[in-house]
Amino acid sequence: MSRKAKIISLEEFKKKCKPLFLDEDGEFEPSYIRFYSTTIEKDLSKIDFDSENIGIGNADEDYSDCSFCNYPAGYEVLENELPVLFVNSGGDWEHPICYCIYWDGKNLRGYIPKDGNVYNRKEKCAFGSEYELSDDDTVVDDLPCGDADKIRTDIINRIKIN
Repeated sequence: MSRKAKIISLEEFKKKCKPLFLDEDGEFEPSYIRFYSTTIEKDLSKIDFDSENIGIGNADEDYSDCSFCNYPAGYEVLENELPVLFVNSGGDWEHPICYCIYWDGKNLRGYIPKDGNVYNRKEKCAFGSEYELSDDDTVVDDLPCGDADKIRTDIINRIKIN
């Protein structure tokens, strides 16, 4: 089932995204993105992952080059002219995932691409979250990096422009 989106300018999109980064005191806190709205939270709940570590690329001027595992991060306009915010997220014990935020014409929405993203499809979670970790367990280290081109293509194929 395809999702729908409306094309808006990148500047308009950035204005709509600005509240995503603010905690209850109005302070910049990127880890709040996932819980900004019940819509985004529901969209992203299809895969279990943690928001302890966040990479938002150019959306964070202090860490503009921050991305994980070869994933895209930050604001970008895709080939179909859809502006998105790529977010990389995962706990210290997890292999991170990549998701995007986009505007559907009424609300900001979240989408986790399947293609190019590295997560446990069987358990529907980030690798490393399939089981309870003990102090002796190590972080998942030897998984492949993501494929940014496949992630972008997945989004273009899944989110249709109205």
